[in-house]
Amino acid sequence: MQIEIYRTKEDSLNINRIQKDLKLKAPQLKIFICFLIGLVFFFYTGDEIEFPVFSGYEIVAALFWGGGAMLYLETFYPKINFNAMRAIEIYKENETGEFAVKIELDDNGIKISSKGIFIRMDWQVFKMFSIDKKFIFLMRTIDDYSTASIIMKKELTGNQFNEFYEFLKTKMAEKKK
Repeated sequence: MQIEIYRTKEDSLNINRIQKDLKLKAPQLKIFICFLIGLVFFFYTGDEIEFPVFSGYEIVAALFWGGGAMLYLETFYPKINFNAMRAIEIYKENETGEFAVKIELDDNGIKISSKGIFIRMDWQVFKMFSIDKKFIFLMRTIDDYSTASIIMKKELTGNQFNEFYEFLKTKMAEKKK
């Protein structure tokens, strides 16, 4: 099997948006649960306690709210490190210049190359795959779409899709043995 895909800027932005949405679902749920548990502890301060000071329940509520706030800040306002700064520089270069992402699917794995970046992943990395209406998700962990590599169906012709689908079925079946 040898398939080459040239991804456009719009398709790359669409896939990045989907991956971002998938990665944010779990933290949003954790943040909501932390604030909800905090509210429960805050409103249940103990009916028999009528002191004008903080009770233990209010302190536990404050701890859950603090944890939720830390998760929120960590998720939506991450610290920028050197790697993130380099990614921003590459993004700006791609904004001003010609954007080109080349994806090669072969028997050994997936090769993704773009202006100064080269990524190679072996098929052993992927634990399972899922096919949606528009996308093929190659998942590195079972049932976790946030770690998935995404290939759009429209990037493949009918013969390429069938060949790739059969290849994935045989690869995943070999892993289960």
